[in-house]
Amino acid sequence: MKISIVTPNYNYGEFLIKAIKNVFAQTEFEDSPIVEHIIVDGGSTDNSVKYMQEWDRFIATIPEERKARYTFSWVSEKDRGQTDAINKGLLRSTGEIMCWLNADEIYKEGTLKTISDYFTTHPKKDIVYGEIEFIDKDGK
Repeated sequence: MKISIVTPNYNYGEFLIKAIKNVFAQTEFEDSPIVEHIIVDGGSTDNSVKYMQEWDRFIATIPEERKARYTFSWVSEKDRGQTDAINKGLLRSTGEIMCWLNADEIYKEGTLKTISDYFTTHPKKDIVYGEIEFIDKDGK
């Protein structure tokens, strides 16, 4: 089961790389779900584009078996705000499960596996949500 994650971003480069690495870490194990991570950037003027370009180069170096579980794509262009960016990303997504993760957010370890397992064992369910924990920019 493939999970598509859309991350809207606009000038949140200082947080964006943490979100990207967090999603990638969710694909570490052989039984991890297949993840498609799509960043939709609204034309940032900070270091966001640089980080996404660097991540592209990093992804090119990972082993093929990991590439089978993780794909990454991004676009940087003007949009009409966060909702527009999320909708653009959802239109590009190809997963059976679709969600979004804001650029300044992270998932708890194992979240995507838990979601994939839940939908596999509960095929008639359409929506899953969870509680949030607030963290500051220092991770506290």
